[in-house]
Amino acid sequence: MKKILIVEDDNTNAEILEFYISNYLTETNIDNTQIDIASNGYEAFGMHFDYQYNIIFLDLKMPKCDGLKFLDMLENINVNHYPYVIMVTGMDDEKLNYIYKQKGVKLSLFKPYDMDKIYTILEQLLNQQVEG
Repeated sequence: MKKILIVEDDNTNAEILEFYISNYLTETNIDNTQIDIASNGYEAFGMHFDYQYNIIFLDLKMPKCDGLKFLDMLENINVNHYPYVIMVTGMDDEKLNYIYKQKGVKLSLFKPYDMDKIYTILEQLLNQQVEG
């Protein structure tokens, strides 16, 4: 089973991303995929520890525990499975993009969401790189 976690504090943004991901899975007949949502980095960290997600769409700015703090926590423990992390942000900042990559982020996804970009990401990850 493939597992996807959306980490987003804004319910509308989380629902839109979940909608696009679900549509992609339906259109491509990919089943046996679990999609979960966490509202902050602390919640996401606990969920990943329990379920070991393949892909995490991680919002940068969240209350309590933002995306960078989540990455720091993930980096500082010995997990059996490191997820493919996609940083979700409204800011295209070269310095921040460099920091994300240093912390294991593979891609950035900018808001507002582009359905075609999400589909391209999922096609690459679900059909090639992320098995499990």
